[in-house]
Amino acid sequence: MILLKYYSSGESKVYRVSKNRCYEGLGLYNKIPLTIPFVKKILLLGKDSLFVSIKKFPLLSESELRKAIGYQISELVPFEEPEFGFKILRRGENFLEAKIWAWDKRLTEELAKDFPFSYVLPEEELFRAEEPTLFVVKKEKGYLFVVSEKKESLNSLFLKPPITESEFKLFLKSVRRELTEIKKVFLYGTTREESEGILPSVLRSLATYRASLLEDLPGLISLINLKNYRLKRASKAISLEELLRFAVRYGIIITLAVEANLLFSFFEYERTIKVLREKLSELERVRVDKGGNLSQKERRLMELSEEVNAHIKYSYFPFMPLLNRLAELLPEGTRLIDFQIVEGVANFNIECPEPEEIIKRLRGDDFLRDFKLKRPPILDRRSNLQKLEFEVDLRRDWQ
Repeated sequence: MILLKYYSSGESKVYRVSKNRCYEGLGLYNKIPLTIPFVKKILLLGKDSLFVSIKKFPLLSESELRKAIGYQISELVPFEEPEFGFKILRRGENFLEAKIWAWDKRLTEELAKDFPFSYVLPEEELFRAEEPTLFVVKKEKGYLFVVSEKKESLNSLFLKPPITESEFKLFLKSVRRELTEIKKVFLYGTTREESEGILPSVLRSLATYRASLLEDLPGLISLINLKNYRLKRASKAISLEELLRFAVRYGIIITLAVEANLLFSFFEYERTIKVLREKLSELERVRVDKGGNLSQKERRLMELSEEVNAHIKYSYFPFMPLLNRLAELLPEGTRLIDFQIVEGVANFNIECPEPEEIIKRLRGDDFLRDFKLKRPPILDRRSNLQKLEFEVDLRRDWQ
């Protein structure tokens, strides 16, 4: 799960991004602390909030380059308190070329008050494609143009209409491209009629029109290596008490609904449990070292840890083998649409064309043979598929 705050033209919008879908708003995350671990939180900064420059440097390692940019950044940008990111565009025999983007630290600190992000992604870096591709995004006062190739953003430009062909060709020359080299064009929030005033005819013939960016957002983010955009300054860490309270209230019940975008992915859940076990071990060592003579805060933490331990006892099962087994058993055309484990009991729903075949396969499997069919199959008239609801008690295998 990714939470993304898109800040552009002085306005913010928040989105939840899953593998294939994007939803506006925080949803369930309105009810839980955004300092929870293992949920990626990205600030997408609009071009109007950034200073972007391409500069040449001597051949340096990445850490040395970061230091070199840091020494110069206050002279390069118009911000009093600048922060920056960069990427190396190319290396020559005796130089390298780097793209640098900088922003005002005071702005991002203000945005972080209600959205504690760990990554800062410049708007133009969002747009990726394998072939030479032009992305055009309609903004309040003009259009953002981004050229991408080989899954990298090459350069961008903000232009106000009317846009002349000479202006456009000049922009393409900045990324060493000609009009005829562009293979695909995507326009967001722009109609065919509007495109006549902003694109040469040779590019309009390649255009795909989208109502908004949301439709393509999950696919675009999937092409990005986010570690390159991680904020280098220290972020606010979740306290042990926050972590334990979160575990008691939310974290020790796993619910993954493919259509509903709930809390954690399976691997994130396992990492959460691992962190909790380490913290509980630390608490136990403190208790032993002090001979039970604990402060009020430590006693409160010990009480919380007992609740967490009670949940973990029946909740932490290696359920990946169960999912792997289902993947092996379920025939093509079958969908796992809901999966939950609560205190050692797995509940999952399957959509399929042949219920009898599914039941036969599960009954013949040692791992799943003791399943319980919770109700007769239900026909979904829209998809013409049968929905089956199963329950499997996993506690027998891990007691």
